[in-house]
Amino acid sequence: MRLPIVLPKKKAFAIDTSKSEFMPSLHCLTIAAGTRGSGKSVAISSLLAHARQHQFIDRVILVSPTYPSNREIWNVAGIKEEDVYEPTKIVVESIKAFIKKEKEEWDVFLDQKKKWDRYQALIASPSLNMRSARTLEELMLYSQMGFFDKEPEWKYANGKEPHPPRLICVIDDAMGTSLMQGGGGKSGLVKLCIAHRHWSEIGISIIMCVQSWCSKTGIDRSLREQMTNIMLWKVCQEKALQRIWEENDIEMPYEQFRKMTDFVWSVPHRFLFIDFSARSPHLKYRMNFDEALRPQDYSVSS
Repeated sequence: MRLPIVLPKKKAFAIDTSKSEFMPSLHCLTIAAGTRGSGKSVAISSLLAHARQHQFIDRVILVSPTYPSNREIWNVAGIKEEDVYEPTKIVVESIKAFIKKEKEEWDVFLDQKKKWDRYQALIASPSLNMRSARTLEELMLYSQMGFFDKEPEWKYANGKEPHPPRLICVIDDAMGTSLMQGGGGKSGLVKLCIAHRHWSEIGISIIMCVQSWCSKTGIDRSLREQMTNIMLWKVCQEKALQRIWEENDIEMPYEQFRKMTDFVWSVPHRFLFIDFSARSPHLKYRMNFDEALRPQDYSVSS
Protein backbone atom coordinates (compact mmCIF):
# COMPACT_ATOMS: atom_id res chain seq x y z
CA MET A 1 0.00 0.00 0.00
CA ARG A 2 1.33 3.41 -0.97
CA LEU A 3 0.78 6.56 1.05
CA PRO A 4 1.08 9.58 -1.27
CA ILE A 5 2.51 12.85 -0.01
CA VAL A 6 0.45 15.85 -1.14
CA LEU A 7 2.30 19.15 -1.36
CA PRO A 8 0.42 22.40 -0.63
CA LYS A 9 -0.31 24.60 -3.62
CA LYS A 10 1.41 27.56 -2.01
CA LYS A 11 4.28 27.78 0.44
CA ALA A 12 3.12 29.13 3.80
CA PHE A 13 4.12 32.67 4.70
CA ALA A 14 6.18 33.08 1.51
CA ILE A 15 7.02 36.49 0.10
CA ASP A 16 7.80 36.38 -3.59
CA THR A 17 11.23 37.96 -4.13
CA SER A 18 11.83 36.40 -7.55
CA LYS A 19 11.70 39.78 -9.32
CA SER A 20 15.16 40.42 -7.91
CA GLU A 21 17.62 37.62 -8.71
CA PHE A 22 19.90 38.29 -5.76
CA MET A 23 17.31 39.11 -3.10
CA PRO A 24 17.25 36.48 -0.31
CA SER A 25 14.05 34.52 0.22
CA LEU A 26 11.71 35.97 2.84
CA HIS A 27 11.02 35.47 5.64
CA CYS A 28 14.72 35.25 6.38
CA LEU A 29 16.75 34.66 9.52
CA THR A 30 20.16 36.22 9.00
CA ILE A 31 23.39 36.82 10.88
CA ALA A 32 25.72 39.57 9.69
CA ALA A 33 29.05 39.05 11.47
CA GLY A 34 31.94 41.47 11.25
CA THR A 35 34.15 43.68 13.37
CA ARG A 36 33.34 47.31 14.07
CA GLY A 37 33.67 49.45 10.96
CA SER A 38 33.51 46.49 8.57
CA GLY A 39 30.38 47.81 6.87
CA LYS A 40 27.58 45.67 8.32
CA SER A 41 25.09 48.47 8.84
CA VAL A 42 25.72 49.97 5.40
CA ALA A 43 25.24 46.60 3.69
CA ILE A 44 22.06 45.79 5.61
CA SER A 45 20.62 49.25 5.05
CA SER A 46 21.29 48.93 1.31
CA LEU A 47 19.58 45.53 1.23
CA LEU A 48 16.54 46.94 3.02
CA ALA A 49 16.35 49.91 0.65
CA HIS A 50 16.39 47.49 -2.30
CA ALA A 51 13.68 45.37 -0.66
CA ARG A 52 11.52 48.44 -0.04
CA GLN A 53 11.93 49.57 -3.65
CA HIS A 54 10.53 46.25 -4.84
CA GLN A 55 7.89 46.16 -2.08
CA PHE A 56 9.33 42.97 -0.58
CA ILE A 57 9.08 44.60 2.85
CA ASP A 58 6.77 47.30 4.19
CA ARG A 59 8.17 48.23 7.56
CA VAL A 60 11.44 47.84 9.45
CA ILE A 61 11.94 47.56 13.21
CA LEU A 62 15.42 48.47 14.41
CA VAL A 63 16.63 47.27 17.80
CA SER A 64 19.81 49.21 18.51
CA PRO A 65 21.34 51.43 21.20
CA THR A 66 23.39 53.31 18.57
CA TYR A 67 20.63 54.58 16.28
CA PRO A 68 21.28 58.31 16.95
CA SER A 69 24.90 58.07 15.80
CA ASN A 70 24.00 55.89 12.80
CA ARG A 71 20.84 57.73 11.79
CA GLU A 72 22.11 58.65 8.31
CA ILE A 73 22.93 55.01 7.54
CA TRP A 74 19.52 53.71 8.64
CA ASN A 75 17.67 56.54 6.91
CA VAL A 76 18.62 54.87 3.63
CA ALA A 77 16.37 51.98 4.65
CA GLY A 78 13.48 54.30 5.48
CA ILE A 79 13.40 53.36 9.15
CA LYS A 80 11.04 55.52 11.19
CA GLU A 81 12.25 56.79 14.55
CA GLU A 82 9.08 55.42 16.14
CA ASP A 83 10.18 51.95 15.04
CA VAL A 84 13.51 52.08 16.88
CA TYR A 85 13.80 50.15 20.16
CA GLU A 86 16.46 49.72 22.81
CA PRO A 87 17.82 46.14 23.22
CA THR A 88 16.25 45.50 26.61
CA LYS A 89 15.12 42.25 28.16
CA ILE A 90 11.47 43.08 27.37
CA VAL A 91 11.91 44.32 23.80
CA VAL A 92 10.90 40.92 22.38
CA GLU A 93 7.43 41.39 23.86
CA SER A 94 7.24 44.80 22.18
CA ILE A 95 8.17 43.23 18.85
CA LYS A 96 5.51 40.54 19.20
CA ALA A 97 2.93 43.19 20.13
CA PHE A 98 3.95 45.15 17.02
CA ILE A 99 3.44 42.10 14.80
CA LYS A 100 0.06 41.40 16.42
CA LYS A 101 -1.11 44.98 15.85
CA GLU A 102 -0.11 44.82 12.17
CA LYS A 103 -2.07 41.58 11.77
CA GLU A 104 -5.13 43.09 13.47
CA GLU A 105 -5.03 46.09 11.09
CA TRP A 106 -4.79 43.71 8.15
CA ASP A 107 -7.83 41.79 9.38
CA VAL A 108 -9.79 45.04 9.72
CA PHE A 109 -8.91 45.94 6.15
CA LEU A 110 -10.00 42.52 4.86
CA ASP A 111 -13.33 42.93 6.67
CA GLN A 112 -13.79 46.38 5.13
CA LYS A 113 -12.96 44.99 1.70
CA LYS A 114 -15.68 42.35 2.05
CA LYS A 115 -18.21 45.02 3.02
CA TRP A 116 -17.07 47.17 0.10
CA ASP A 117 -17.72 44.28 -2.28
CA ARG A 118 -21.21 43.85 -0.80
CA TYR A 119 -21.80 47.59 -1.21
CA GLN A 120 -20.75 47.45 -4.87
CA ALA A 121 -23.05 44.49 -5.46
CA LEU A 122 -25.93 46.31 -3.77
CA ILE A 123 -25.75 49.51 -5.81
CA ALA A 124 -25.24 47.53 -9.03
CA SER A 125 -28.27 45.33 -8.40
CA PRO A 126 -31.15 45.92 -10.87
CA SER A 127 -33.57 45.19 -8.02
CA LEU A 128 -32.21 47.98 -5.79
CA ASN A 129 -35.16 49.50 -3.92
CA MET A 130 -34.37 52.93 -2.48
CA ARG A 131 -37.73 52.92 -0.66
CA SER A 132 -36.79 49.88 1.38
CA ALA A 133 -35.97 50.74 5.00
CA ARG A 134 -33.51 47.87 5.10
CA THR A 135 -31.70 49.11 1.99
CA LEU A 136 -31.53 52.66 3.35
CA GLU A 137 -30.19 51.39 6.65
CA GLU A 138 -27.49 49.39 4.85
CA LEU A 139 -26.54 52.36 2.68
CA MET A 140 -26.31 54.55 5.78
CA LEU A 141 -23.85 52.07 7.28
CA TYR A 142 -21.72 52.14 4.12
CA SER A 143 -21.82 55.94 4.15
CA GLN A 144 -20.51 55.99 7.72
CA MET A 145 -17.67 53.73 6.58
CA GLY A 146 -16.75 56.27 3.91
CA PHE A 147 -17.69 54.05 0.97
CA PHE A 148 -19.52 56.89 -0.77
CA ASP A 149 -16.19 58.70 -1.12
CA LYS A 150 -13.66 55.97 -1.88
CA GLU A 151 -12.79 52.29 -1.72
CA PRO A 152 -10.97 51.08 1.43
CA GLU A 153 -7.19 51.39 1.00
CA TRP A 154 -4.52 49.22 2.55
CA LYS A 155 -1.75 51.34 4.05
CA TYR A 156 1.06 49.38 2.35
CA ALA A 157 -0.53 48.84 -1.08
CA ASN A 158 0.93 51.93 -2.81
CA GLY A 159 -1.37 51.42 -5.78
CA LYS A 160 -0.60 47.69 -6.04
CA GLU A 161 -2.47 44.58 -4.96
CA PRO A 162 -2.85 44.57 -1.15
CA HIS A 163 -0.84 41.97 0.72
CA PRO A 164 -0.36 41.02 4.39
CA PRO A 165 2.19 43.19 6.24
CA ARG A 166 5.77 42.36 5.27
CA LEU A 167 7.90 43.06 8.31
CA ILE A 168 11.58 42.82 9.14
CA CYS A 169 13.50 43.36 12.37
CA VAL A 170 17.17 44.36 12.48
CA ILE A 171 19.08 43.84 15.74
CA ASP A 172 22.31 45.82 15.79
CA ASP A 173 24.99 46.42 18.45
CA ALA A 174 23.09 44.34 21.01
CA MET A 175 25.92 42.06 22.13
CA GLY A 176 26.35 42.21 25.89
CA THR A 177 22.91 43.76 26.47
CA SER A 178 20.09 42.20 28.48
CA LEU A 179 18.44 41.19 25.18
CA MET A 180 21.32 38.78 24.59
CA GLN A 181 21.50 37.28 28.08
CA GLY A 182 21.94 33.54 27.86
CA GLY A 183 22.48 33.85 24.13
CA GLY A 184 19.04 35.43 23.77
CA GLY A 185 17.28 32.64 25.66
CA LYS A 186 16.33 34.61 28.77
CA SER A 187 14.78 37.52 26.86
CA GLY A 188 12.75 35.31 24.52
CA LEU A 189 14.85 36.17 21.46
CA VAL A 190 15.58 32.51 20.74
CA LYS A 191 11.87 31.63 20.69
CA LEU A 192 11.10 34.70 18.56
CA CYS A 193 13.69 33.68 15.98
CA ILE A 194 12.85 29.98 15.85
CA ALA A 195 9.16 30.72 15.18
CA HIS A 196 9.79 33.93 13.23
CA ARG A 197 7.73 32.87 10.18
CA HIS A 198 4.64 32.12 12.26
CA TRP A 199 4.05 35.00 14.68
CA SER A 200 0.46 36.26 14.40
CA GLU A 201 0.16 34.31 11.13
CA ILE A 202 2.15 36.92 9.17
CA GLY A 203 5.65 36.37 10.55
CA ILE A 204 8.71 38.58 10.48
CA SER A 205 12.21 38.44 9.01
CA ILE A 206 15.09 38.96 11.43
CA ILE A 207 18.63 40.18 10.75
CA MET A 208 21.13 40.18 13.61
CA CYS A 209 24.35 42.18 13.29
CA VAL A 210 27.13 41.01 15.57
CA GLN A 211 30.84 41.74 15.91
CA SER A 212 31.77 38.13 16.65
CA TRP A 213 30.28 34.86 15.40
CA CYS A 214 30.39 33.01 18.70
CA SER A 215 30.95 35.50 21.52
CA LYS A 216 29.82 34.49 25.03
CA THR A 217 27.62 37.61 25.06
CA GLY A 218 26.34 37.05 21.53
CA ILE A 219 24.01 34.70 19.69
CA ASP A 220 23.42 31.21 21.06
CA ARG A 221 24.54 28.29 18.90
CA SER A 222 20.97 26.97 18.74
CA LEU A 223 20.14 30.15 16.82
CA ARG A 224 23.28 30.22 14.71
CA GLU A 225 22.32 26.81 13.34
CA GLN A 226 18.83 28.08 12.34
CA MET A 227 20.01 30.70 9.86
CA THR A 228 18.62 30.91 6.33
CA ASN A 229 21.64 32.98 5.30
CA ILE A 230 24.78 34.49 6.80
CA MET A 231 26.97 37.47 5.94
CA LEU A 232 30.62 37.19 6.92
CA TRP A 233 33.23 39.91 6.98
CA LYS A 234 36.91 39.19 7.55
CA VAL A 235 37.57 36.68 10.32
CA CYS A 236 41.16 36.95 11.56
CA GLN A 237 41.23 34.02 13.97
CA GLU A 238 41.65 30.62 12.32
CA LYS A 239 39.70 28.79 15.04
CA ALA A 240 36.73 31.13 14.62
CA LEU A 241 36.63 30.56 10.87
CA GLN A 242 36.87 26.79 11.39
CA ARG A 243 33.95 26.97 13.80
CA ILE A 244 31.85 28.84 11.23
CA TRP A 245 32.69 26.16 8.66
CA GLU A 246 31.75 23.36 11.05
CA GLU A 247 28.52 24.87 12.40
CA ASN A 248 27.13 25.60 8.96
CA ASP A 249 27.91 22.21 7.39
CA ILE A 250 29.76 23.83 4.50
CA GLU A 251 29.92 21.12 1.84
CA MET A 252 33.47 21.89 0.70
CA PRO A 253 36.76 21.08 2.46
CA TYR A 254 37.86 23.67 4.98
CA GLU A 255 40.97 24.67 3.00
CA GLN A 256 38.77 25.34 -0.02
CA PHE A 257 36.37 27.40 2.06
CA ARG A 258 39.26 29.40 3.51
CA LYS A 259 40.60 30.06 0.02
CA MET A 260 37.22 31.43 -1.00
CA THR A 261 37.04 33.72 2.03
CA ASP A 262 40.62 34.91 1.45
CA PHE A 263 39.62 36.01 -2.04
CA VAL A 264 36.47 37.78 -0.87
CA TRP A 265 38.21 39.52 2.03
CA SER A 266 41.22 40.61 -0.03
CA VAL A 267 39.40 43.92 -0.54
CA PRO A 268 38.20 45.89 2.53
CA HIS A 269 34.46 45.88 3.33
CA ARG A 270 33.65 42.94 1.03
CA PHE A 271 31.70 40.12 2.64
CA LEU A 272 30.85 36.50 1.92
CA PHE A 273 27.13 35.88 1.60
CA ILE A 274 25.97 32.29 2.10
CA ASP A 275 22.34 31.70 1.17
CA PHE A 276 21.06 28.37 2.50
CA SER A 277 17.68 28.90 0.81
CA ALA A 278 18.92 30.20 -2.53
CA ARG A 279 16.51 29.84 -5.46
CA SER A 280 19.35 28.42 -7.56
CA PRO A 281 22.35 26.35 -6.39
CA HIS A 282 24.81 28.66 -8.14
CA LEU A 283 23.66 31.53 -5.89
CA LYS A 284 24.47 29.85 -2.59
CA TYR A 285 27.89 31.49 -2.25
CA ARG A 286 28.28 35.14 -3.22
CA MET A 287 30.66 38.02 -2.86
CA ASN A 288 28.48 40.75 -1.41
CA PHE A 289 24.89 40.21 -2.50
CA ASP A 290 25.21 39.99 -6.26
CA GLU A 291 28.37 38.22 -7.44
CA ALA A 292 28.02 34.44 -7.50
CA LEU A 293 31.04 32.38 -6.46
CA ARG A 294 31.82 28.88 -7.76
CA PRO A 295 33.33 26.68 -5.04
CA GLN A 296 35.31 24.69 -7.63
CA ASP A 297 37.26 27.85 -8.46
CA TYR A 298 38.78 27.76 -4.99
CA SER A 299 39.83 24.13 -4.76
CA VAL A 300 43.27 23.67 -3.23
CA SER A 301 44.62 22.20 -6.47
CA SER A 302 43.44 25.11 -8.63
